[in-house]
Amino acid sequence: MTIEKMCFIKPEDVKAAKISCKACGSSTIVPLKEINNIAVLLERDCVVCGSSTGFTKGSREWEDVILLGEKLGRLADTMKARGITYSLRIECPTESANY
Repeated sequence: MTIEKMCFIKPEDVKAAKISCKACGSSTIVPLKEINNIAVLLERDCVVCGSSTGFTKGSREWEDVILLGEKLGRLADTMKARGITYSLRIECPTESANY
């Protein structure tokens, strides 16, 4: 017998974005309601080690990150207003995952 486990999240389950520096591991959590503040974080170097994010203000990828957060919030509201349950499939957490 084969059993497949699938995990889903609803857009309204997303409460914040965590941005971590690949070089030093320091991180910042930004509530989804304050997603525009991510723009400030993406523009500047890491405040701990000085590594560059590589993002340029106004670039397409910079705008994509900001728009994703905004769209997630609106998607949750739209689906709720329409009485539709909408979920995104994610990789299931493992037993040894650190939260």
